[in-house]
Amino acid sequence: MNHFFPQDVLAAQAQRLVASDIVWDDLFKEPTIAILKGQAIQGVAVPDSNFITNPDLASARTFSIFFQRIRGATTGGGVSPGLHGSALVSTRALPAGDTLSTDNETTVVASTDLEFEVAVKNSGENQEVRIPVKLTIQKDGSPIVKTETIDVIDPGETKTVTFGEIDTTGVFGVRTNIVVEVQKVPGETRLENNTATYPVMFSLG
Repeated sequence: MNHFFPQDVLAAQAQRLVASDIVWDDLFKEPTIAILKGQAIQGVAVPDSNFITNPDLASARTFSIFFQRIRGATTGGGVSPGLHGSALVSTRALPAGDTLSTDNETTVVASTDLEFEVAVKNSGENQEVRIPVKLTIQKDGSPIVKTETIDVIDPGETKTVTFGEIDTTGVFGVRTNIVVEVQKVPGETRLENNTATYPVMFSLG
């Protein structure tokens, strides 16, 4: 006798949405681009299809953890049982790849392609979803504030978010701080590893 679990059924259906994007690319987008190129037609944007931008969301494991979270909520606790938490692991300046330090000043080259990559680890026992990560560059007047979101992260997993289009006007040659904050997840009690302050000096190289 075959046993089907709800998460398997939902994952099978969700995979059809992932497959639809692949079919769109294989049978429409790529052939259309080839035809336009062959006819020397320019300036026509062929539409893309990204119904599910993160394939992890369509896995049976993800739906299984969703059910655990729902069962935890129905018991009246509001969150699923077990530890909840996220930890800021590191922050790097790209493309140089320099890891920022909370103890020593880091010189950051303020190039036009400057980005900051923040690594976050799920330090709990539950899957967490929609975790905002905020990066703030302190300066006189209005600080530079950027926010990105981690869609889903499993227990023990580390994921990165990248902050681009960094406007460093007003901070050249000035000692300042970059503050990175990972927002508290429901049920999280340990917060000392959610935030870090990095002293930096922006240089023209």
